[in-house]
This record gives sequence, C-alpha cells and structure tokens, in this order.
Amino acid sequence: MKMTFPIWVALFLVMATPPAAFADADPAPPGFEHLASVTWGEGDSELRHGGLQDVGDGVPSSFLMDESGKLHLLDTIGRRVLMGLSGQGVREETLVLDETGLLSEDSLLTDFVRDRDGVFHILDSIGGTVLRVDPRGPSGRYGLFHNGAEIGLAPDGRILVRDAGLPGVSEFSETGQFLREWRGPDWTVVMDADGRLYHLDSKSAEEALLSRSVSPDSTREAVITIRSHGPDLELAGSQLLGSDSLGRLYVETIEARNEKWQFSSFARIGLDGRIEKELRAPVSPENYGLLPRFSRPTPAGDILTFRTRAGTGYNLMLHRFPR
Repeated sequence: MKMTFPIWVALFLVMATPPAAFADADPAPPGFEHLASVTWGEGDSELRHGGLQDVGDGVPSSFLMDESGKLHLLDTIGRRVLMGLSGQGVREETLVLDETGLLSEDSLLTDFVRDRDGVFHILDSIGGTVLRVDPRGPSGRYGLFHNGAEIGLAPDGRILVRDAGLPGVSEFSETGQFLREWRGPDWTVVMDADGRLYHLDSKSAEEALLSRSVSPDSTREAVITIRSHGPDLELAGSQLLGSDSLGRLYVETIEARNEKWQFSSFARIGLDGRIEKELRAPVSPENYGLLPRFSRPTPAGDILTFRTRAGTGYNLMLHRFPR
C-alpha cells in the first residue's frame, strides 16, 4: 500500500511514539546545535504538558528565529509569546496575549510570524482570525477563516494565511488589509520576492511537484520535482517549510521503506530552482525522538527544529547545512 498522507499527519503520529530521552546537559545529536531547553510544568518559566496528541500541549505549536538571530516561541496553552528564548528557558521578555483583550475563551493560537517592524501576527485557528500584536504599541485583529492552518510572511511584508476549510490562501498587507485570495488545495504560505506563490503537489508515492504562479488565475510554472532517495523508498509526507533571507526555498520530506519511516530529509533549493544542499535526520524503530516534528528555516539558511525529552520537556535545536 502506498503512503501519501500529508506530513502533518505523519508528525502527529510520531508524537504518539515515546521519544528518546537525553538530559539537558547531554550534547546535541551530530549535526545539531542546542539553542534552548523548555521544561514541562506549571511554573512561570515552564510550559504546561498534557497529552502529546493535543496541539500545543507539551509541544511547541510554533517557533521562529528573526533576522537578528533571536528565538521566539509561541506558547499555545499559556497564550503568550516567549521572546528572546535561550539556555534553560530564559527569555528576554514575555508577551502575555490575554492582556491584549483580543482572545476569546476558545481561542487556539497555532502559528505566528514576526514582520519587519517587530509586530507579531498570530493565527487563532478557532477564532478564525489573525491577531496583530505590537509589543510596543496597539494591537488588533483581521481576517475571517473557516479553518486557519498556517501563516507565512512574504519578503515584501505581505501576510499569507492558509485556510484548510476554504481551501486556499488569503493575502493581507502588514496592517491587515485584505489583498487577494488563492483558491484551491496545495497552495503554501511561501511567496518569493517577485510575488509568486508556491504550490506543492504530491504526484505519487515517489515524487512531489513544486510549482509557482504570479497570480491566482495564471498558469503554474514548474520549479522542481522532489523525488525519494531510492527506488525502494516512498514519500510518506512532504512540506514546503519556507524561505530564507536570500529567497532560497526549503522542502522537508519523510521517506519510508515498506511502510516504515527511515529518515526525514531537508532540501535547500536555490534561486535557479535546483537543489543546493541536503540534510538527513535518521530515524529507527527504537528511536523516533530523532525525527523532527516541526521544522522552520532561519533567515540565515539553517533548519530550526526540536527534540522531546521523555517526561521532562524538549530542546530547541538548529540543524546546519554543510557550508
């Protein structure tokens, strides 16, 4: 049987598998750099932990690294943003989102971006809107979505929101003004400097096609076909993660053999549409903790991800491409 389910399904299934444990003081796995640790608990410096299947409960729903190299974490259960995170949960500032007056009791904050002015745009999937939160100024909300799934930031500052219920992607200005809509499945929230939006379509169990279009009604232009790394391997999932400050794209795939996951692969795609570099994160049946759950490219062109520590918390890690 071929496996072609979306990568987020694969990721949540992995969460149900007990991760490999390693202490805070343990060195990072080969190829990874330790950035920060988060401990599960009820304290102010801790994050609440429940069942790993619950979005944001025990795992980070979203995190990012800004242009200055600072790490920011969206705490879904605590309804806050931990800014400038480092070390053992140390942060420079905590942005308490309940204080904005924009949240309802049912709000579920699942993804965020930070624009060029330092303003956070936070997706409320249950509320069906985006919170525009300025740590130094007024806040507000914009948009109306059936099932907001993820949010992205274009090089020119435009905000992109994928609505899985539409399905499609809505485009907004930095101030929250609606610009246009891209209808249809498989559109991503990745846009290049020329305003072209990217589309990732799983063509078969062995390959996925990355294409782009300059407008919702124009013909798509094929960029590259992402293939599995062997005739006996299948793509159990594929996802366009985003772009770096130079406009290079990053695609993650999970590859399987005989319906068993073998490794997660990251590809950096250059401006010419060719794969420049690749990374792999090996996984074995007894050590699913090495499989990245969620990953995000940094402005400098590395992969930001995390690893759970069984029963205690998780470490935020940087996976560097060969220079």
